[in-house]
Amino acid sequence: MSVSLVGCGSASSSSPTTSSPPPSVSSVATPPSPTSTTIDLSKVTLKVGYSSNRGQAPQALRLQSKAFNGTPYTISWVEFPSGDQGLQALNAGATDLQLQMQTPNAVIAQANAKTPWTSADAPFSVIGAFRYASTTGIDIIVSGGSGINSVADLKGKKVAFSKGSSSNYYWLVAARAGGLKTGDVEIAQLTLSDAKVAFKTGAVDALVAFDYNLAPLVRTTGAKVIASSGKELPLYSLLAARQGLLADAAVKASVADFAARLSKSEQWQQDNVNIVRGVYETIDKIDPLDSEAIAVGGIETPVPVDDSVVAAVQDQADVFFAEGVVATKADVRILFDRTFATP
Repeated sequence: MSVSLVGCGSASSSSPTTSSPPPSVSSVATPPSPTSTTIDLSKVTLKVGYSSNRGQAPQALRLQSKAFNGTPYTISWVEFPSGDQGLQALNAGATDLQLQMQTPNAVIAQANAKTPWTSADAPFSVIGAFRYASTTGIDIIVSGGSGINSVADLKGKKVAFSKGSSSNYYWLVAARAGGLKTGDVEIAQLTLSDAKVAFKTGAVDALVAFDYNLAPLVRTTGAKVIASSGKELPLYSLLAARQGLLADAAVKASVADFAARLSKSEQWQQDNVNIVRGVYETIDKIDPLDSEAIAVGGIETPVPVDDSVVAAVQDQADVFFAEGVVATKADVRILFDRTFATP
């Protein structure tokens, strides 16, 4: 993605909300260089929401990559404890962009709307997509001594996952494949941190989450993986924009530049895994034995917003409808804006 920018103004982005500064970096990404044009971006401010449900390290790494340095517009970073809260703010027009929106959040918001959305009145649109770099995707883990060896064995048991998450989606797919029906399993919809505690104390029998989030539990508790989504089930996060954001030429150019810098930041993380590990260890206090899995698994690769992405999100909408999670079958095509069709 490329865009010509004005060189007459720039603004510094704010620092991430974190109690300790990230370690120093010796190798950094180089952001796009502004070039002369008639569009003045100096008066543009982009309010960018991000979720801290995975800790403070992901946002610290975005800034540490230096991909967002020297923007000819201002970036105002807004932290939310969860992606769902970030989406609510976006829908209300309190923010302009939302990073790392999990696809089920978008599906559930659309399907639960009081009146059906159209492309003209949907409160947000999807303008970018990133595929998770996790090797096995989402895992379902159980206690090593539980005697549970398959998803089918979870009948009558209690399973935890985050509501409206990719883990929620994978659980429905895995449960159906395992022959489980609604009511066969007791569901505990918890935040990831609460779900981990519940699993450790035995309050739940199984936990569903991305493999890199579960790696520490598997290593320290003897938990075992009984199912994984694998690469066959594509999992994405989305870059979403509030309704009407791209109508202004200067804002549109700023968003294009921001999206390009976001891709640069992810590439920098792929190229500097050891630095990324150090940030997780320092800021989020991740054990060095687990930091590599978390660093590598948490990286996202930008992908074109094409028919394959739309189809993957539509499948989630269909699964949620079929399994009674939502009452309306959503046509997710209306959510996608292909203005920036390539990463």
